[in-house]
Amino acid sequence: MDTREDPAPGGSLRIPERAAGRRLDDALSLLLPRAGRRSRQRLIQAGAVTVDGKRQPKGYRVAPGQELRVVELEDKDIQTLGDDWKRIAVVQETEAYAAVCKPGGMHTQLQAASSHTALEAALPRLFPGRDPVLVNRLDRDTSGLVLAAFSPEAAAAYARMQEAGETAKTYLALVHGRVETEICLGWALDSAKRKKVRILTHIDSDPLRWTTVRPLACSGQHQVSLVQAEISKGRRHQIRAHAAAMGHPVVGDTLYGSDFQGPMYLHHWRVSFPGFEARAVPDWDTGGWGMDLSTYMHF
Repeated sequence: MDTREDPAPGGSLRIPERAAGRRLDDALSLLLPRAGRRSRQRLIQAGAVTVDGKRQPKGYRVAPGQELRVVELEDKDIQTLGDDWKRIAVVQETEAYAAVCKPGGMHTQLQAASSHTALEAALPRLFPGRDPVLVNRLDRDTSGLVLAAFSPEAAAAYARMQEAGETAKTYLALVHGRVETEICLGWALDSAKRKKVRILTHIDSDPLRWTTVRPLACSGQHQVSLVQAEISKGRRHQIRAHAAAMGHPVVGDTLYGSDFQGPMYLHHWRVSFPGFEARAVPDWDTGGWGMDLSTYMHF
């Protein structure tokens, strides 16, 4: 097969000798020469790429003679979007960026062999004719704002703004116990690939990785507090791990110590950086916790 030609959707090829030992996400460019690395990695993560009929991770090293195949995502039995894309609201859209509101219980990115819908799969429907790339992500059970850039240049500019401390992200959280004073949490995090992030004993040398928690309301009857948590760059599970470490796990976050069997009350409600700002109020029923959320939406 002449690998210089773009294959039809669902095409395949045999790995040539010259590609021996290349990573799967790199070798996939032989089959999809017009797709960028990020796009190729998304296809692999979604389970739409097979090597000799088996799914392999993006770092898998290919061997000559193996069959590399791509199938249409729409034809697979994973990531069936259905009408779930209608639950995602476009909050703000400019020439360079967009902010959408992800409901809790939905993955941000496509996940291999997962039955859960991913926001990423809805992007072509939400922004037809454009090529959005996610520049941040939320945990599956966290709701709220997710950002997309419409060009590699915009994505790179966002990354630079993060590094310069020019991005501000504010979350709302319902946490166990009474939080009555503002606190800055700077513990470093061990975010190695494991289910639960580990708190380290020293302070992170980068203040942009710290979490500032401000109390908004307390319910003495239910022993919970509504707080806002501010971060700049952020790490995986940063707010969840920091909240638990200070003795106030997020309500519904059973991984970090909550005993509440229900949704997780963590929501990314505001984001701003030069030239862009978006807000999305959480769809929470906090009346049962003894507080009216609308009272605190003026800040």
